Amino acid sequence: MRSTSLVVGLCSLAINGQAVIVQDGGFESPQHSPGTYYYLSAPPTPPSVYQGVPRDFPNTSPWTFVDGGGVVHPPGAGFQGDAAYEGHQFAFLQMEGSSISQLIYLAGGSYQLDFAQQGRHDYEPCGGQLTYQVLLDNSVLGEFTSTPFSDWRAEQITFSAPAGDYTLSFKGISTPPDLSRDQTVYLDGVSVAPVPEPSTYLAGLSALGMLALFGWRNRK
Repeated sequence: MRSTSLVVGLCSLAINGQAVIVQDGGFESPQHSPGTYYYLSAPPTPPSVYQGVPRDFPNTSPWTFVDGGGVVHPPGAGFQGDAAYEGHQFAFLQMEGSSISQLIYLAGGSYQLDFAQQGRHDYEPCGGQLTYQVLLDNSVLGEFTSTPFSDWRAEQITFSAPAGDYTLSFKGISTPPDLSRDQTVYLDGVSVAPVPEPSTYLAGLSALGMLALFGWRNRK
């Protein structure tokens, strides 16, 4: 039994490799009360104001929020939409210039970035059509435009990077010229995971072969 558990652990390690890369990808910290939203800025003091809303709520999140970035605990007052994609809360980008970012470490290789997006469920002048970019430092990994009143939609990006520290960010870049500037996209379920190299798959298959051998020997 102990040998079998060891082989399963080795197989999992061979395939998964690096530990969790993105912290709090579901934007659960800081925890807000249901029906509230906050614009979060760093540093949180001295208090600042964005569109009349104080931004002095302590930001204990590993994410950094800049003008027009924040967190909603639905149903989020003026930020209408579905329940969170995962957990209880989700982040938002409102208007061009807003951003959400986190410092991450990559061990080097190929990676897969997953996240979910949803356009705000509100009518003009508070819409849900925002074009935003996903960046690794200054390199654009992808560009997306949210759709008002949309359901949560899963997005996926693959990329490669050498070992090092990077800033992963989501940044609002433009709104339609015929609509108000108050356009918002919701974001949730952000994760980055290594894409196993062929040699890693072989290592995993070898571990599975060992598992089969142990099972055969135990049946004898």
